[in-house]
Amino acid sequence: MLQSIVDFWEKLTDENRFLIKKILFISIALYVALQLLGFLLPVFITLAISFFLFRATSNGNPKHS
Repeated sequence: MLQSIVDFWEKLTDENRFLIKKILFISIALYVALQLLGFLLPVFITLAISFFLFRATSNGNPKHS
């Protein structure tokens, strides 16, 4: 199995090898970006809701005595 993959890779032209490497890099970068988005989006939504609820319920700056 591994030998057939190596043979296939060796038969490719440099242009095709570069294209495969570019597609692999872009797919990994897209995966990482979507993982970060999936983690950070709920955090940002929670922060935004908390901020707007705080602004809606606060009465301005308290006076210091």
